[in-house]
Amino acid sequence: MKTVEFTYQLTPRAERILAAASQEATKRGHDYVGAEHLFWALMADPESVPTQVMEKAGIKETMVKEVEYAIANFDSHRPRR
Repeated sequence: MKTVEFTYQLTPRAERILAAASQEATKRGHDYVGAEHLFWALMADPESVPTQVMEKAGIKETMVKEVEYAIANFDSHRPRR
């Protein structure tokens, strides 16, 4: 795979979110930063749009974690063919 380098400027907030996403990935034992890590990093920021939307919709963090757990463990509960 060819690596492509480019230069970009992130806002301080974007840098914080990416750092938090990286920490979330490490905490979960993952060697990559994916959408789920970015999601949880954004959810940890009370001023982020996703957090505000979820709050206004009445969706609690515990509810999201329960769904995430169910999805992550879905295959382990499926009967084998």
